[in-house]
Amino acid sequence: MDRAGGTLVDTAATYEIHLQDAPPDTLVARFAPAEVRRARAQTVLVGRVASQDELAILLDRVLSMGLVLDEVHELRVAPSAPATPGQGGEPRVRHRAYEVRVAGRLDGPMLRLLRWEHRHVPEHARLSLEGTPDDVHEFLGACCMLRLGIDRVRRLTPMSERVARTAG
Repeated sequence: MDRAGGTLVDTAATYEIHLQDAPPDTLVARFAPAEVRRARAQTVLVGRVASQDELAILLDRVLSMGLVLDEVHELRVAPSAPATPGQGGEPRVRHRAYEVRVAGRLDGPMLRLLRWEHRHVPEHARLSLEGTPDDVHEFLGACCMLRLGIDRVRRLTPMSERVARTAG
């Protein structure tokens, strides 16, 4: 939502929605335009790092093993303790948490080599939906009523910005 003249205005944007099952065609048609496609299974590696070097080591391992890297992003987590000096007056190390998504379901030996916590995401439906936050809320409500598992929702670039960028 944007502030315009002191009032909140809904702006349309493109949303990427990951569902555990494919939504029925009638639901997709009701929220057109929407594009639905199958997304392959993934292994999600999750870990805290004290420095960017630790993340770089993991990414080097992933790429050297010939794995396909789907996504990397920092997780927003509340700090576990305030950044105050530790014992001996040394500053505490501030850790950041990352999620690294790799294509496919990795097996035990590969996971032991990577040395990060993990979870598997089975093949799922990925839907792109253009609409306002209210449209997305209505769509997600319909998904819940149909008992479609919602894995995640992510707001992408608003359509107006994407059109302006491609036109210029």
